Amino acid sequence: MVVVVQKSKAISKHARAGLSLPVALHTKRMRMAKFVKQIGDKATIYQTAIVDYVFGEVLKKTVARAREENKSKPDGAKRLRLKTSDLHHAIRNDPD
Repeated sequence: MVVVVQKSKAISKHARAGLSLPVALHTKRMRMAKFVKQIGDKATIYQTAIVDYVFGEVLKKTVARAREENKSKPDGAKRLRLKTSDLHHAIRNDPD
């Protein structure tokens, strides 16, 4: 009699941590940089969480800037993409 055991589906570190950026990529970059001999597992998760948060805040401000510009157009034509000028304006005008 053969017993078949089903494997559970693998869950990535960023999915477990609830992040949108991949933790494995940050781990790889930290190991390639060779700042230290050993890197803890939680260090890369924390670093990814910080980058994810900052990226989200900048993106929020960039989208708000693009929406403001769309509202100010008299013809009502709305654009669907963010421009680099929106990003520059959002970063420069941020008090934080």
